[in-house]
Amino acid sequence: MDFTSSSIHQPRRLRRPLPLPSRAPRFGNLFRKQMLLVGLLIWPLALLTMYSRVYLGYHTVAQVFAGAGLGVFLGGLWFWVVNSVLRGLFPVIEESFFGRLIKKIEFGDMERKVACCLLLKRFAVGL
Repeated sequence: MDFTSSSIHQPRRLRRPLPLPSRAPRFGNLFRKQMLLVGLLIWPLALLTMYSRVYLGYHTVAQVFAGAGLGVFLGGLWFWVVNSVLRGLFPVIEESFFGRLIKKIEFGDMERKVACCLLLKRFAVGL
C-alpha cells in the first residue's frame, strides 16, 4: 500500500495569503534621493545664505545663528505635530476631495492623470 500517492496529487492550501508586492523599495529610493538633495543642495545653499547675510552686513553672526536655531526648532516642532497630532487625521484627509484627487493621480491610468492635472491647474488658476 502506497501512502504517498494519494497525498501528492492533492492541491495544497496556503497557510496564509501571499503578500502583495510592496512599494517600500520605491519609497526607500525616494527617501535616499531626498537626503542626497538635502545634503548636496539645500545645506550648502543655507550655509551660503547665512554667510552672505553676514558678509553684506544685513545681520550679525549672532542674529544668523539665532535665526538658524529658530528654524531648526520650528522645523522639529512641525515634524512632531505632523507625526503625533495630525497622524490621526490622515484617514479624514485621505477621504477628502483633495485626498481622492491625489489618489487618482497616483494610482490611476494616464488619462486620469492628465484629467486630474488639468483639474488641479484649473482650480489653481481660479484662486
